[in-house]
Amino acid sequence: MGAKLLLIDGSSLMYRAFYGMGQARMTNQEGLPTGALFAFVRMLEVVMRQEQPSHILVAFDAGKVTFRTEKFEDYKKNRASMPEELVEQVPYFWKMLEAMGIKVYEQANIEADDIIGTLSERANAKGLETLIMTGDRDMLQLVKEHVTVAINKSGATVTDRYTPESFQEEYGIKPIQFIDVKALAGDSSDNYKGVTGVGQKTALTLIQTYGDLDNLYAHVDEMKKSKRKDNLIAEKDEAYKCQDLARIRTAIDFEEDLSFDAIKWNNKSTKDLADLWTYLGFSSYLDGLPKETKDLFSGQITGQVKRQSTYEGRMVEIKADNIDLLTSLDQAILYTVSLKENYQVEPVEAIIAAPRLIKEGKEDVLYIIKPDLVKEDCPKAFKDWLSSAKFSTYDAKRLWVTARRHFNWPWLTIEEDALLEAYIAKTTASDPDPAQTVLRLDLGHFSTDDEIYGTGVKRHIPEKDVFYTHLGAKMTAIRLLLDQLPTKLKELSQWQLVTDMELPLAAVLARMEIKGIKLNRETLEQLGVDFTHRIADLEADIYQEAGEKFNLNSPKQLGSILFEKLHLPVIKKTKTGYSTAADVLEKLENKHPIIGKLLDYRQLSKLQSTYVEGLEEAQSPDGRIHCRFIQTLTQTGRLSSADPNLQNIPVKTKEGREIRRAFEPDDDNSVLLSSDYSQIELRVLAHMSGDQAMQEAFREGEDIHTETAMRVFKKASKDEVTPLDRRHAKAVNFGIVYGISDYGLSQNLNISRKRAKEFIDNYLATYPGIQSFMTEVVDKAKEKGYVETLYGRRRYLPDLLSKNFNQRSFAERMAMNSPIQGTAADILKVAMVKIDEVLREKNYKTAILLQVHDELVLNVPKNELDVMVKLIPQLMEEAIDLAVPLISETNYGATWYEAK
Repeated sequence: MGAKLLLIDGSSLMYRAFYGMGQARMTNQEGLPTGALFAFVRMLEVVMRQEQPSHILVAFDAGKVTFRTEKFEDYKKNRASMPEELVEQVPYFWKMLEAMGIKVYEQANIEADDIIGTLSERANAKGLETLIMTGDRDMLQLVKEHVTVAINKSGATVTDRYTPESFQEEYGIKPIQFIDVKALAGDSSDNYKGVTGVGQKTALTLIQTYGDLDNLYAHVDEMKKSKRKDNLIAEKDEAYKCQDLARIRTAIDFEEDLSFDAIKWNNKSTKDLADLWTYLGFSSYLDGLPKETKDLFSGQITGQVKRQSTYEGRMVEIKADNIDLLTSLDQAILYTVSLKENYQVEPVEAIIAAPRLIKEGKEDVLYIIKPDLVKEDCPKAFKDWLSSAKFSTYDAKRLWVTARRHFNWPWLTIEEDALLEAYIAKTTASDPDPAQTVLRLDLGHFSTDDEIYGTGVKRHIPEKDVFYTHLGAKMTAIRLLLDQLPTKLKELSQWQLVTDMELPLAAVLARMEIKGIKLNRETLEQLGVDFTHRIADLEADIYQEAGEKFNLNSPKQLGSILFEKLHLPVIKKTKTGYSTAADVLEKLENKHPIIGKLLDYRQLSKLQSTYVEGLEEAQSPDGRIHCRFIQTLTQTGRLSSADPNLQNIPVKTKEGREIRRAFEPDDDNSVLLSSDYSQIELRVLAHMSGDQAMQEAFREGEDIHTETAMRVFKKASKDEVTPLDRRHAKAVNFGIVYGISDYGLSQNLNISRKRAKEFIDNYLATYPGIQSFMTEVVDKAKEKGYVETLYGRRRYLPDLLSKNFNQRSFAERMAMNSPIQGTAADILKVAMVKIDEVLREKNYKTAILLQVHDELVLNVPKNELDVMVKLIPQLMEEAIDLAVPLISETNYGATWYEAK
């Protein structure tokens, strides 16, 4: 292979790696954050494997002072400081790259862009193929005949690649002209504004028309009279200043030898690298080192696998005439393959099958089952096998739903789910893509779906051999997880959470998804008409209060009306102007009549677009909503939903509750029954804290918020408690559960911080058991590194040891909250599993349709109603034995609205 130069924008990709890890935080045994380092190596590994470069250089910014800041003092001035968690990792980027034999370079007064620009220009002149890897689109100006720029996407290993041809196709200009686009449009991230009123779209049009900045200004007088023309003329000097800031330098004099010989990559792993991987805890990367390097250090790495980008087994497409091949499998892994997450409506490409265990001397075989395989006329032996065999998978719920809805298969018996196992092992590790989960658990490397399929609108199924090879590697990743995780979970006493709670729950959720809930479209459309009229009336009222028409959805125009024309007090500013966020408007509600109307307008507009129009779009041809219940997203164990998200239908406003009128039972002979835990998190808190006063209040059946208000606000009796007192007490009760601070409570109640602190102090004095419980929970979590629910579900909190005060404080609040919120979520899961079990055992026709927070919604035939109004709350209340009673409030009606 010929010579190839790889130039990496280290500063840019370091940030991309950090933020790309999201919630999947990693630390080594000493508590050093390592997530950005891990993701950075992952990016490097992928691009180096793909490109096989002969020369590599990683460039970093040397500091904030550069020749650009000397010209323009505010250049990049608006950028936030580097997160402390990333600061701690920075020295290891250099150590790591140098140990990998990669040249690293920075130079005072120069940005990484200019280092890369100069080296790419030299390489292009020599005809040396060059790839620039960055997260910064400014680099697109460097694209040339022999220079390709790869824009990394948010810390992922996926990139958008630009050659002169692809750049021209997307932007309609040449790469070098991109400098003048930036000159006109500015760059908010670098803090230069360009010409007022000219965004990137307009700037592109201007450069497409005039070619460059010089020619534009040579003909600016010929433009039609407009505000834009006036701005272009008035801000000509600004445009040229921005052009100079945007232009990457390509002829820098370097202070070190950066000849091509000096940046040649030796591709030789060292003992330093092995030691560094060991220190950072990157065991899966160690497996990729040569044996002689690993032998240099004493640590033993076992059970790891190398990156799997190929598949060496046999691949067989299942047809009607060879379907018997599957029935010979004693134990099998099944997995649903789909391009997109919403398997309810998106096409399913295949279900793949493979042996659960590869016996010694036997080859691995991957079986590909397409949806077009005859559904109704499958051989009886195959149907019998599906009904009787025991399967393993990754994402059992998805397999159950797709096998039923897309393949018309019978209900499958699934005994292992690697996705659920990964979620219990590490809540931040689970991902819809098994390759990502393997990576986050540091068990090995596999090509991800995004790498093979692409992302966004470009996502597609690749050529057959690439596709099938990827499926084989994917199955290997699933088998690896199934081999590794059960042992780990059993060692941690976590296995029963999978077998007794999460896997049975996945079956319940699958049945709920398959059934769906009936949506009355006429009711929804009528709500839409009502909302439309009310929105129009509010618009007219707002314009009258403002004295003019303006774009209500433009924060800039709204800010101008509120704070410049109406002279309302400025509460908060953002980088782009006045803040008009909801919390700001709520603080101004008593200052002017326009504010209340604006809040109503926003609320109704949200209901109209998200719920009226959104639900209409989500309704299936069968007239029902089949949302997805997401079991492996939250770190506390709570369930969520998507496509659509029914958890977020507002309940605090009359208009929000009206949406529930559109949800109906299956037919006229059924009703919807709602059973909702009453204050379950506070009851869990009373139990776990052992606080006698709170436990007594619950046992006596007192209203806990009134009781709290009486105690905290020193009222002589409950009769003296006002509605405002109770509202404040309720906020404190639930705020304590969520580890709220005095500042947070002051914002929620719109009171002073001092007053909020008094509320919290009085509360903790009233319920002393809670204070000691919270302190003990945090202390134990710092010692163990995690907190647990009553069922043993763990949440790991590495930030408890963070040097950053804000991160550490947040982790402490999560340590207080997670056992309570997580236990409440676990109780509901146990109840759902028990209810489903009883309904099926006794052949009731009643079915669970929805789970929303602490509420279950069921379809109940009227002839079973008398039984269910007693049975459902009974099963919910008996889900766990607490020191205080669990209460489930149950109602029913002809719509969800009536049932609440």
